[in-house]
Amino acid sequence: AALQLRRNVLAGSLIFTVGDVGAQLLQQQTRNKGFQLDQQRMAISTLLGAVWAGYANPSVYAFVERLLPGGGSITRILLKMAISCGILSTAGNYVIMLFRRYVSQLCSIYQERKTVGKNSSNNLQEGTKTTSLSTTLKSRFQDCVQSCNRDFLEVLKDDLKVWPLYDILVYSVVPPIVRPISNAIMASLWSMYMSIASSSDGDGSADGEAHSDNDDR
Repeated sequence: AALQLRRNVLAGSLIFTVGDVGAQLLQQQTRNKGFQLDQQRMAISTLLGAVWAGYANPSVYAFVERLLPGGGSITRILLKMAISCGILSTAGNYVIMLFRRYVSQLCSIYQERKTVGKNSSNNLQEGTKTTSLSTTLKSRFQDCVQSCNRDFLEVLKDDLKVWPLYDILVYSVVPPIVRPISNAIMASLWSMYMSIASSSDGDGSADGEAHSDNDDR
């Protein structure tokens, strides 16, 4: 079990990393820009791949299979699909959107604080007041929640165009031994979509990443 978990974590990290790099390439090509890798964004995707694709996602499918083992009737298959989509399409997508955006904000806050630290003496001389860290964290988190609430319905609509059918095929046709491979392929494609949807057209500021134009299962 421990060996399989390590394999899943490694595979998830690689899948999400490749998916994000591909997403960045597609985005920059559509904007007619030269390719420049966003390492911060890629690192966030790699971490998500390890935790989500490597552990959480397989755990949900394994839980459903334990709960309702085997294929059986169409009713059983639809019930299994409803359970997995009910978990991954809703809470799963929302958590990933929020994680991507807030971690990006944390990185931005860190860079801002470094700049403030360098200029602290000037700020003191000029009487400039800086916002406390706790206030900034709370404000950025609230911004991220608001942007996720705003964008989530569109992500859910797209999710429900893909994953219910996939889950039905998985539970009715795909043998359990092949499912890790099929899940990896689907996760890679979906991570590309979510990476694009969760990314910012801005520069990483509060009105950039936290307020993206759109927003992993």
